[in-house]
Amino acid sequence: MGAKVIRLKIIHVSATGGIGLNSARVVGQKHDDNGDPIQFGHRRTKESGGRRALGGEFPPVQLARYAPRLVKALPLVDVQGRTLKAYAMFAQPEGPHTPPEPEWLRQQAASVLTGPPQEGDHPAGLLILHHGADGTYLLVSQWYGGDMLKHWVRGSVVDADGSTTFARLDQRDLVACVWELEIVRFERDAWVNTVLVPGRLDQDSLDAYLATTFSGWV
Repeated sequence: MGAKVIRLKIIHVSATGGIGLNSARVVGQKHDDNGDPIQFGHRRTKESGGRRALGGEFPPVQLARYAPRLVKALPLVDVQGRTLKAYAMFAQPEGPHTPPEPEWLRQQAASVLTGPPQEGDHPAGLLILHHGADGTYLLVSQWYGGDMLKHWVRGSVVDADGSTTFARLDQRDLVACVWELEIVRFERDAWVNTVLVPGRLDQDSLDAYLATTFSGWV
């Protein structure tokens, strides 16, 4: 099968906020027998989607259709000198949608944020506890340097006693799934509107940010 040529948009963001679009040519994109690009998949399973097969090609992945997921805002979580907005996300809309115990959630966040804020860190951020279709994930984010976000992703591990903890993913370069990114986008807008537009980072702006939460479907 001959290699196909596709075009990708490349976005350039200048320091002044300007955005420009260029296009680039990518030669050699692999396609299946129907002419569709070969997909990449799965963030948890090392054996099935994130690993290169023999011959250097990625196997095709069967993708499920998009379906909205329920998000519920939880009480704020105080951990290691930071206050995090907390969200629970559920892949199964029929439930049950039992919120986690606040102290348990704080302990899980503390397993990620193991020390106090460092230089450039801001004492505010967010976490997402995502009960996904293939497992439970914990995402923890902290604002940094005025307009940047530090981010950690963990996957659940259940021990022999039935206790759940969270560990690093096998695929450590992953950021978030499409549902989690909706929360990150909401939090980006909240930070911009409550902190960056007023141009100050004080207790009033932090309180306004922490009071801006989302509940609904994504």
